[in-house]
Amino acid sequence: MIKIRKGNTRVALILFNLWVIKFPNLRFGDYVSSFKERKSLLSFLRRVPSRLYSALLYGMIANVSEALVYHFTFRPDASYLTPVFTLGICSFQIYQGEEKPTTEEIERLYRSLSLQVQEWLWKSDVHERGAHNWRRTPRGLRLIDYAVDPLRTSWAVFLMSSKRELNQATTKP
Repeated sequence: MIKIRKGNTRVALILFNLWVIKFPNLRFGDYVSSFKERKSLLSFLRRVPSRLYSALLYGMIANVSEALVYHFTFRPDASYLTPVFTLGICSFQIYQGEEKPTTEEIERLYRSLSLQVQEWLWKSDVHERGAHNWRRTPRGLRLIDYAVDPLRTSWAVFLMSSKRELNQATTKP
């Protein structure tokens, strides 16, 4: 069984509830609506390559940044991150299930961290720190989507600088 989840920059294929493969979201539906809005075919054809390139680039940046955060956070010390391997054009993760924690649970988790760590957290984007990016597993909470925007590094700094506290707060005893 294959499930598809679409995000802003990537599409995730969930294969047999075992693996997740993330690809750039090329947003083909946008091209159809854009074609309907254009008065001429030539105008439409001029825009398609740049839009495809942008979507491909943003998806690849998301894949690579997620892998870099995982690898630079020293994997054994970051049990709250779902392991990821990337080839740039696609990323591979182990499926963590569908059980999402509530927003209140994640807010409690964040408030349990030190003030210095929280300072980095609150500088990050609301989407990045949302409960929808976490999953509840038998081992505790796991972050499944932690790609970073290259123009804002606060989320990456938060994930890397708070690993000891996040490990304690997210791992089941």
